[in-house]
Amino acid sequence: MVNYSPNLVESKQVYTLEETIEPLFSERFHFVSPETTVQKAMEVILSLPINGLPVLDKSFHPVGFISEKDLLNQAAQMHYYHGEERKVEDFMIKQCKTLHHRLSIFSAIEAFTKVWFHAYPVVDDEGIVIGNLLRKDILRAIANTSTTTW
Repeated sequence: MVNYSPNLVESKQVYTLEETIEPLFSERFHFVSPETTVQKAMEVILSLPINGLPVLDKSFHPVGFISEKDLLNQAAQMHYYHGEERKVEDFMIKQCKTLHHRLSIFSAIEAFTKVWFHAYPVVDDEGIVIGNLLRKDILRAIANTSTTTW
């Protein structure tokens, strides 16, 4: 007997650049609070394939960002503080740039190309962080974008 069943091919989601970033960002993300010790922030960053973390207050509003570079800066200043346990709030970048969850993919591309960031926290209408968008997420979307939509 001949099998006439076609092979099923997994279809990829195709995006246009005008669509929002909502299907692209991850709702599972890591963060630290301003009160987190620098040592703990270092451990979290080293345990993950990331180079920085958003710093969120108790209401999940962004208050800063701590990067590998900030932590290296802290290490260089260690001799001034002789064992004093330092907090993330002492070394974080005080302003945290974010992307709104309804931002277009095209606008996100512009945001990533204007600065060196590898990731942005994604916020809702109240400014609460609800996810994280990586440059790789945008590249994946572009790879699945019809060239006629560029």
